[in-house]
Amino acid sequence: MAAFLKKAIEFIDGQLLAEQNAVNSPLKQKAIRLKWSGTTMDYVEWVYALYGTLTLNGEKAKLKTLFDVFNPVFGFEDFQFSSYYSRIRSRKKGDRTTFLDLQKQRFIRQMEKADNKQGKTT
Repeated sequence: MAAFLKKAIEFIDGQLLAEQNAVNSPLKQKAIRLKWSGTTMDYVEWVYALYGTLTLNGEKAKLKTLFDVFNPVFGFEDFQFSSYYSRIRSRKKGDRTTFLDLQKQRFIRQMEKADNKQGKTT
């Protein structure tokens, strides 16, 4: 019985230490807060795109989890994101992913600029 209690106390001490470290961690103390400067529609489009492609801990990410994680980071309160998704779905074919299309174009341009800079130095 004494061995069991000793193991239990060690386990609880470990849990308390882990909790204390989490509370005192630099990430916890300096929580990153950003302000999404695009539209809410752009934000919903972005999160839904992540939802379609992202896996977390080896499993498909849950949509609500993604919103729960990103809403506070980008300064959003809980809101009815499904109504925005319905509006995105109702866009004309070819124009459904306006934010993602812009994001892709800018990313390609960024890489092309980097390629050009690299080509000048070699």
